Amino acid sequence: DGAVCGEVTVVATDSSASEEGPDSGAFTLVSPAAATNGALAVNVVITGTASNGLDYTALSNRVVIPAGAASLPITVTPVPDVTNEGGETVVMTLAAGNYAMGAGSSCATVTITDAYAGPWHVAESGSDANGGRSWTNALLTISNALARVMLPGQTVLVSNGVYSLWA
Repeated sequence: DGAVCGEVTVVATDSSASEEGPDSGAFTLVSPAAATNGALAVNVVITGTASNGLDYTALSNRVVIPAGAASLPITVTPVPDVTNEGGETVVMTLAAGNYAMGAGSSCATVTITDAYAGPWHVAESGSDANGGRSWTNALLTISNALARVMLPGQTVLVSNGVYSLWA
């Protein structure tokens, strides 16, 4: 019947991703040892609270583990936005195909956290080594705050003082 012996599994090898950076997460599809002589097409279902192609770079429902490879990494690259959505999930579930599915590893989850959307704080008493997310943690320069702004609509708050825009 041409079925592959052994089980295909999916694991979240990096289950934490973030819009800030952005910092990618990753799934890995693991091929049965008997299947490494030829390419193995694997069907997956992508679900979760994050939207495929909107909250992260689109993932396909059919992937191919190349001939000779024991596994295939699949990167989840978040797309930054200014909407505060909280943690969102990307769930990859193995779907039926010409292979057996690992009973304990047929589903994996990557969680995407929001990027900090501001406001960024700048004060004469601040330091550019600070995070800039509050007045007690303010940045010193406006240019450093602007470098952290990721998307239009984010706010930089500047306290009273004299500032120079440094390049």
